[in-house]
This record gives sequence, C-alpha cells and structure tokens, in this order.
Amino acid sequence: MRSSNGRRACAPAATRWTYPLSVFARYEAKHRTLVDPRQGNVALMVPATRTGIAARNLATRLWPAAATAGRLRNLLTSTATASP
Repeated sequence: MRSSNGRRACAPAATRWTYPLSVFARYEAKHRTLVDPRQGNVALMVPATRTGIAARNLATRLWPAAATAGRLRNLLTSTATASP
C-alpha cells in the first residue's frame, strides 16, 4: 500500500474529527478495507496471543531440523535402493 493512499484515507477523517484517537480509529477502519483483501492469510504469521507467538517461534526454530531430517531420509532411502 502506498503512503499516498494512506494520506488520502486519513485526510477526510482529520478534517471531521479533532480528537486524535477518533481520527486514527476512522483511518484504521478505512485503511483496513483497502489493505485486508491484499494481504491474504497473514494471521498465521502474526499471532495475537502469547501462546500463538510461542508456537510460531518454536516452529521456526524446529523447521531447519525437520528439513535436515527429511533430506537425510531421502538420501538414505535413495542410496539403499541404489546399492545391489
């Protein structure tokens, strides 16, 4: 999303409300309608709870080990079937 789109979404809100929280809430609501359809399923990458964050971080730390195990398994099975 380009910043000019954000300015266009925020400008009308800023002219109608003087309280900053109201301006930002209105901007966020307008901006979200423009951004959400383009982001897809971001909820998997940005968890909302501590448990979700911990699960994401654990999966990130374990991914290299799982990938290495898969490559090793493929290597071992390919060499076992290739030997006479």
